Amino acid sequence: MHPTDSHFIPGYQTRSLENAQGVVFLYHKQQIALLSSDPPRLLEVTLWEQLPMQPSDFFYFGEWQGQACFAAHLPHGVELEVEVEWHRVRALYSYQDLFWIAGRGHHLAHWHYTHKFCGR
Repeated sequence: MHPTDSHFIPGYQTRSLENAQGVVFLYHKQQIALLSSDPPRLLEVTLWEQLPMQPSDFFYFGEWQGQACFAAHLPHGVELEVEVEWHRVRALYSYQDLFWIAGRGHHLAHWHYTHKFCGR
């Protein structure tokens, strides 16, 4: 996390995705899922039930502007029913807070996905 970002509070405790308020940082093939708008919008936690994933696929990694932040890596070959646009994290560079948080989430989601069953 960028040292000057005062809006993000890292979190390490377990927090349930179900009944939570916040946003989801969803990654696939080095890209992040965003809803179309300016500035870009993240997926709301309430959409998780529409994703072809289990609650255990998501993990809590902090709070940003009072919202819980969850991250997950979409498995290969899985199709989304939710209408999203896929962007490289670098595309968020002009939105500094979001860029740094998305970068952190991407690293954590990649590690969580690749180390789910064994230490690679």
